[in-house]
Amino acid sequence: MKLKIYDREGFTRTLNECKSNVYLIRPDGGRERIDGREGKTAQERLWEEYGRNGKWLSLWLNVTEPGDYLRIVSYYAGDC
Repeated sequence: MKLKIYDREGFTRTLNECKSNVYLIRPDGGRERIDGREGKTAQERLWEEYGRNGKWLSLWLNVTEPGDYLRIVSYYAGDC
């Protein structure tokens, strides 16, 4: 799924509530875990980029659990 993130705190809270792995798909095709359990360093890098971009990010995500996918989609729909 592709998302544009404007609400850093809300998106971080949603990521950290996920029960499964959430991966950022990088432009080179690689993936990096960004959910709360192991993704703290990756999240910090994302938020640095968020600041440099003028407080927005465009992300491609791979979510491994349908419930977490719905959690992220629900967050995103409410954030628009």
